[in-house]
Amino acid sequence: MSRSNVNLLDLPDEILLIILKKLNNIDVLYSFIDINNEHLNSLAYEKIFSDTLNFVSIDNVSAIDQEKLDRFCKVILPKIHENVKCFIFEPISMECILHAADYRNLTELKLFNFTKEDALNYFTNDLPNLKCFSLKCYRQINKYDEKILPLLHRMTYLEKLTLYLRIQNRDRFIDNSHIQNEILLYMPHLHSFTFYISTHDDTDDLFRYVPNQDIQRIATNNGHQQCMANIIKYNSSRQAICSIFSLSFVFDCLQDIGNIFPDTVFKYVTTLWVVDVMPFNHEFFIRISRSFP
Repeated sequence: MSRSNVNLLDLPDEILLIILKKLNNIDVLYSFIDINNEHLNSLAYEKIFSDTLNFVSIDNVSAIDQEKLDRFCKVILPKIHENVKCFIFEPISMECILHAADYRNLTELKLFNFTKEDALNYFTNDLPNLKCFSLKCYRQINKYDEKILPLLHRMTYLEKLTLYLRIQNRDRFIDNSHIQNEILLYMPHLHSFTFYISTHDDTDDLFRYVPNQDIQRIATNNGHQQCMANIIKYNSSRQAICSIFSLSFVFDCLQDIGNIFPDTVFKYVTTLWVVDVMPFNHEFFIRISRSFP
């Protein structure tokens, strides 16, 4: 059988696109835009290579090197800006990227290694163009009222909100009243609210504010009804945790529950933490197996 050598550029565009889609979009754009090959240059301008641009490394730790970033901001982004729908970057590269062009179709930003100082520096004004916001903090935080709540109050045109928060050192539990009056009231355009919020405290005075352990309904300002679970559990004689979350539960992690939890199926949960002062009996594990398949 005779063998023949096939040059990469001899392949049909459909095959080349399949190969290039296996690569990172950043690498495709950096390698082929404005090179001395019209065929590859033309393929690199396909929208599939510029709709989502990730300027963070695969391990989500290392930033893009400065030489590559400079070429993107000065040469590449001004040529593909209308195709960009999502950016993924760090604060160190954010200003250069966002100032490089007018991204009229940009709808999503994902920020990595964003510190509290960065947030205070950038998120200070009202955010009238922000339609979707997601904040997930799996560790306990103690600046909810000082930092997070004021930020939410500036999102008056928000349509979709996702929160996963574990709050400590607060003198009142986050309950249905707080959700309605301190979050939903400030977001008249909100139609989707997915949340898990737990409040931790070991102050005895807090116990008088314990709400009912039940399933309630909340309504966004446009009338959309949503179920919500409100649960109290005790880690010790002095420590209580109030967990309030939307149903159905869509997060992959559920923390801070004990013997009491709603009779529903948590089909997305892959990580479950349970602690309680009351012993876990056989019936508890039966309910666990039903609710967490």
